[in-house]
Amino acid sequence: MGPGPESMSLNNSFNLYTVPKLAANGSNWVTYKTRIVTVIGAKGLMRHLRGTAKKSKEPLSSLDKDKKDVDPTTEQLDDYEEKWDKWLQQEYTVKQQIFSTITESLLLHVQDLDRAHKVWSTVCNEYEGKTEMVQINLRRRLQETCCQPSGDVCEHFDALLCMKEELAGMGAKLIDTDFAAIILSSLPADYDPVLSAMLSAARITGKTILPMTIISHVNEEFDRRAIKAQLDKVDTALIVGSDPKKRGTSRGTHGNSNGSGSSVKSDVKCSNCGCCFHNAANCWQKGSRKKGQGPNRKGKSSGKDKDSDRKGTANVAAALEIHFAFSALAATTPESALTRCIDTGASHHYSPFRSEFLNFHQITPKPIVAADKRVFFATGRSDVIITFPNGGTVTRITLKDVLYTPSIAFTLFSISRIDASGFSTMFRDGHCQIRSPAGRIIARILRDSNLYKFTSPADALATHALASIAAIDDHSANLTLSAADLHRRLGHMSIDAAKSLIKQGAITGINLDDLIQEMELCRACVQAKIRRVPFPKECSRPRLTIYGELVSSDLFGPAHVASLAGHRYAMTLLDDATYEVLISFLRHKSKAFDKYVNYEKFVQVHRGVSVIQTFRSDRGGEYTSLAFEDHLTKQGTHHEKTVHDSSSQNGTAERFFRMSVTRALAMLLAAGLPKFLWAATMQHAVWLWNRTGGKITGNQTPYEQVFGEKPDLSDLHEWGCLVWVRIENRRKLDVHADEGKFVGYSSESKGILVYWPRKRSITVERNVIWDDAALPPMSDAPADNWLIELFDGHAPEEWVAIDGDDAVLRDTPT
Repeated sequence: MGPGPESMSLNNSFNLYTVPKLAANGSNWVTYKTRIVTVIGAKGLMRHLRGTAKKSKEPLSSLDKDKKDVDPTTEQLDDYEEKWDKWLQQEYTVKQQIFSTITESLLLHVQDLDRAHKVWSTVCNEYEGKTEMVQINLRRRLQETCCQPSGDVCEHFDALLCMKEELAGMGAKLIDTDFAAIILSSLPADYDPVLSAMLSAARITGKTILPMTIISHVNEEFDRRAIKAQLDKVDTALIVGSDPKKRGTSRGTHGNSNGSGSSVKSDVKCSNCGCCFHNAANCWQKGSRKKGQGPNRKGKSSGKDKDSDRKGTANVAAALEIHFAFSALAATTPESALTRCIDTGASHHYSPFRSEFLNFHQITPKPIVAADKRVFFATGRSDVIITFPNGGTVTRITLKDVLYTPSIAFTLFSISRIDASGFSTMFRDGHCQIRSPAGRIIARILRDSNLYKFTSPADALATHALASIAAIDDHSANLTLSAADLHRRLGHMSIDAAKSLIKQGAITGINLDDLIQEMELCRACVQAKIRRVPFPKECSRPRLTIYGELVSSDLFGPAHVASLAGHRYAMTLLDDATYEVLISFLRHKSKAFDKYVNYEKFVQVHRGVSVIQTFRSDRGGEYTSLAFEDHLTKQGTHHEKTVHDSSSQNGTAERFFRMSVTRALAMLLAAGLPKFLWAATMQHAVWLWNRTGGKITGNQTPYEQVFGEKPDLSDLHEWGCLVWVRIENRRKLDVHADEGKFVGYSSESKGILVYWPRKRSITVERNVIWDDAALPPMSDAPADNWLIELFDGHAPEEWVAIDGDDAVLRDTPT
């Protein structure tokens, strides 16, 4: 691999050494020389650099016993050529190292030298004297560099540090006291109070002030001053000026804002009617080509003389000329419509409509200066939902941090704020386009009276935002869900835990609707999750970090209703390091040993676990059978059993079962599906747990800890929702889709599990269309007792509290 323009690599069989290129002015000569000598020495070629490497002597003919000439043997000649080639290769290696790191001009000067040591000597002679002059010039620049009173001290310090490093590279390292003195003398006088305070503190404490301490304190003072200056500035909104004596119209019907073209000034007088502010070509009075084309007046003439009527007409024309100069401050709009206007000079979004603000809060009155020097005040700020026209449709957009300005009449959209949010605007062919960061057009605003404005219905607040100009990117590929939808699709998971997963980025593919983040009490969760007030939870040991160090297990059942496959028991196996859970279903609890052996083989192959170190369970007969104990002993696994009547010692497995069962029951209640699908709901609850986790898993879900990547839930759907499945091999005129219920994702195929109510069966399907409409509301009838007793056998009246987050898994002290 060849050297780059600024560095090169020296190879034997692979790249090993890299030397920065020698600067033309010799500023890095000292470090360059050290590196070259080090690299050549590391390759064992120092004798070539010094010129002491000897050539191999060519073999000559010799005399035999009869004193006759004898030519060298073939072996002697081959040996000589081999040594000569090696010497020449090493010579060229040193040359190549030097040639690749010097300037082109110097290369032309030394390229004809036959020996490497001559090349190196020439380079040394070229730069040994030059470096001293460069040092002198650099020291002079360093001492003469000063920061201007209005300059950026951060850039100034960067320049000083760069020169200091260059001097160090030349072997002329500055000591701290000298560099501190240079810094102090280079700062402007307005930093004297700060410097005086630092020097006084150093003198009192008896410590030497270091250069980096000075730089740190001065940078803090510079930042403080910059923030203060920014806060002292008042926001400006480029609202068109109102003084006709100083300017023409701004985007009016007869001119433009910069005064060019046909802009009409106050000193222009009409030769037709004798009035100001327009000429004869644009006159609407009798005798002009545009007679009668002016706007209708609300009132009629009061019968005054002709001159008075002309003067009134001229006043109307003049008022139209400067109409939009006052529109933002004095115009009124119908109560049935809210007027919006695009403003290229506004520094914020402004709105006078108090009812539009979503989470309004008052602020200290903030002055805003208009272009005509008039001042109005902003008295509050919040987010505002605006319905933008977009061709034949509309786009609802949330404007962030809008200022409430009751003195103006229009809502003003700041082009600069739109641009700062990553969106773009384009003005062309009489309309303004606003595009999302992905390039999708989200608004088309027509030009009206030479302003880009539109009106929204007064009830626009009833709609919700589909995009956010200030903070929401274009997530067209992601799901956008309300809090209630997210709660249901995540298997009735705690909404606070679900929000935390999205906020911390633990899952991808889902966006939470900003405006619908609150939800009503979920009746399914109330009936499924209500439980006794728990005892305080404390962890008796630190969390493990290696998969298989501790596996906890618990057995659930017998269920009062058998599943479709005839199962009445469920067995979970939970890894304490990642909190990944695998669940199995059993017809008889005696099969628990077989399920454990299968799990043991699974983690050995798919999780890289050689042996499970500790297995924790209760003292149930399914875990303490002779076959089970013998197997654990042979595998070297320690069996940790809880004390009788102390199930809390296996708190991790016990609490996870409660979480999975209550979520499963909530999904069953919400979907209104048969009881025998309890195994499918528990399977889905475990699937969701591995991809969402809970408080104990922190920012990483079990899925991420096992596979090293975040789970993608962009294809998440509510358990029990309606799906239409394509049925193959049907006649052309037959129905090609049947209705089923989504009951989970297949772990064996790339498909979903669909329950067929008529057939009372579950199949794996791929060609489906989702119907994500909300499930019908639950009936007022109370849930069957078996739904609660299915959890742990307690009667419903013993359950007195609801825990919104059942995914808190902790072990209580033994």
